[in-house]
Amino acid sequence: MYSKIVIPHYLRHIYKHHYTYIVLYGGRGGAKSLSLVDYLILKSFEDKNCQYLCAREIQNSLLASVFSVFQEKIYDLGFSNYFRVVESRGLIHNITSDVKIHFKGLWRDPNAIKGIVNLKRLFIDEAASISRHSWRIVTPTVTRVDAPQIIVAFNPEFTTDVVYEEFITNNTRDNCFIKKVSYIHNPFKLPHEFFAELEALKKKDYDEYLHVYEGHCISNSNIKIFKKGTHWDILKKDWVEDGEAELEYGLDLGFTPSHPTFGLRCYEKDKCLYVTHEAVAIGKDIDELPKFLVDNLPHIKHHTIWVDSSRPETISAINRTWIEEENCYLLAKGVEKGQGSVEDGIDHLKSYDMIYIHPRCNHLIDNFDRYSYKTDRKGNILRDVEKANDDGIDALRYAKEQTMKDKMVNYRKWNYNNLYY
Repeated sequence: MYSKIVIPHYLRHIYKHHYTYIVLYGGRGGAKSLSLVDYLILKSFEDKNCQYLCAREIQNSLLASVFSVFQEKIYDLGFSNYFRVVESRGLIHNITSDVKIHFKGLWRDPNAIKGIVNLKRLFIDEAASISRHSWRIVTPTVTRVDAPQIIVAFNPEFTTDVVYEEFITNNTRDNCFIKKVSYIHNPFKLPHEFFAELEALKKKDYDEYLHVYEGHCISNSNIKIFKKGTHWDILKKDWVEDGEAELEYGLDLGFTPSHPTFGLRCYEKDKCLYVTHEAVAIGKDIDELPKFLVDNLPHIKHHTIWVDSSRPETISAINRTWIEEENCYLLAKGVEKGQGSVEDGIDHLKSYDMIYIHPRCNHLIDNFDRYSYKTDRKGNILRDVEKANDDGIDALRYAKEQTMKDKMVNYRKWNYNNLYY
C-alpha cells in the first residue's frame, strides 16, 4: 500500500521509533510539510479511533492550511477509497481506522482544542508564528493521552520565538527528534527556477540567503522596536500590586483574527509602567463587549477606558450598554489620533525605565516580542513601523495618552537618529 511514498533518508528514524516530539526546522525548499503529511497519512492507518489536529496560529480559510496538501497526497497515493473528505467541516476521515484529521487556527479560540476528545497527534505548521498563549494551551491538551505526539515544522524567524526557545535554545525534553532541514535534504527534484533565485539572493544579500534558504534566525536585533530587558520585561512571581496606584485602561478595536479587540489595564509607579491584565477577543459583538471588559479588567467600571477613535459608533454603543450584573455603564472616550501618533506613543513608552508585564498577559508579551520596524528587500531597517503584532501596543498607547498630554511633552517629531536606543 505504501510503495509510492518517498521517505527522506533523515526521516527514517521516525517510522521506526515513536517520538513524543518531532521538530523539523530550517530553510525554504526542505519539503518539511510534505514529508510530515506523508507520515501522518500512514500513521492514520496504524492508529485506531482517535483524532489528529493540523494547526496554524492564524487560519482564515482551509486554503491557508495543509488541508489541500493532504487532499493531493491522498489522491496521488491512490488512497481516495480509504478517506472521506468533508471540506465544509475542515475534516479528513480515514474510514478504515476511524481516525479524524481536523484543521484549525489557534488564535481564534485555542481553548476550543481542549474539546477534541482523544487527540493523539498535533501537527503545528509554520510554527514560528505561534503565540506563547496558544502554545501553553495546546501542548498539555495532547499529552493527556497514551503515546501522544506533537509535530512542529517551521522556518526560524527570531531566537526569542517560543518554539525556537522550547526546542532549539533550551530544550530539556526527552524522546525528541529534532532535525534542521534545508533544500539539500529534499528527496524530490527542485525546479531550475528555485536554484536560480537562491543563487541570485546569495550574491545580493548573503545574510538574507542564510535566513531564507539555510534556516538561520534573523540576525539584526535592531528590527525589534522594544528590546526585552531594556524596554520591557515579565513581572516576577513574587510581585505585589500597588493597591494605591492610579489605574489606567486602553482598548484597541479589531474584528479579524490578525487584529483582535484588545483591552488592558496598567498603572505607573517610580518611572516604571506595570501592565496587570489583558482582555483579548475576536468577533465579540459590541453589546457583549462591555461585560467582557468588566469580567477581565478589574475595577474598570470605576474608570475611563480610552479607545481607538476610528469607530465613534462603537464608543457610543459601549457607553449606552447597561451591564445589569454590575449595575453600571462603562465610560469610554476616544483618543486623538493623527500623523505621527504611533511614533509619539512609541517614544513615550520607551521613556519609562521599564515596562513590566504580568505573565498572565500572554498576548501582550507576544506583541512586545514581535513588534518590529519594516525592512526592505535587502534587509535594511526602514523608518516605518510594521502594521502587525501591534494591537496590545496600541491599547497601551491609548491608555497612556492622557499622561503624555499632562506632562506637556512634545512628541511631534520622530527622532531618526535614535531609532534603536
